[in-house]
Formats: sequence, structure tokens, C-alpha cells
Amino acid sequence: IMVKAAQLLLAGTLLVAVMSDPMVDAVSAFSKASGIPAFFVAFVVTPFASNASELVSSLQFAKKKRIKNISLTFSQVYGAVTMNNTMCLGLFLLIVWYRGLDWDFSSEV
Repeated sequence: IMVKAAQLLLAGTLLVAVMSDPMVDAVSAFSKASGIPAFFVAFVVTPFASNASELVSSLQFAKKKRIKNISLTFSQVYGAVTMNNTMCLGLFLLIVWYRGLDWDFSSEV
């Protein structure tokens, strides 16, 4: 089972390595075509798109209009958003630290 898990992790890593450059190009092109700032597209639009299926299932679950279901829906959405943002920020800061880059930028908000 450990060998199978390692093979799947390696395959996933290779897929990410192959698909990351086209994804960056697609996000840049979408940003230019729509007139939306690249910062907003990268940190708001892309996470919504990657979690669209989870969001739809959460909304369908919330349609039952029970307090417990709605509370669970909010918990699920907040958990996914927090996990994605924390992981992406952590990886980003790790790259900044590893490459010895200076961080002297402010947010565009």
C-alpha cells in the first residue's frame, strides 16, 4: 500500500508540474480579457472555481432548510476556504523564504 501511495503522489506531482504553467497562462489571459486585476483573479476567482463542486453540494444540502444542515454547510465552506488559503499562503511564503526574496509589497485591496 505504501508503494501504491508513493506512486500516486508522484503521478499527482508530475501532473501539477505539467499543468501549472498553462494554468498561470490561462489566469493571466482571463485577467486581461475580463479587465479584472490579476491579484483578484488569482486569490478569489480561482479558488471559487476549484471549489465549485463542493460549493454546489453544500448549497444543495442547505436547501433542506434545517438549522443543523445550514450550520454544517457554513462549516464545510469556511473549512475549505481556510484550508486553501492557509496552504497557498504557506507555500508562497516558503518560496519567498527559500529564494531569499524581499517582501516589500502591499495588498491591492
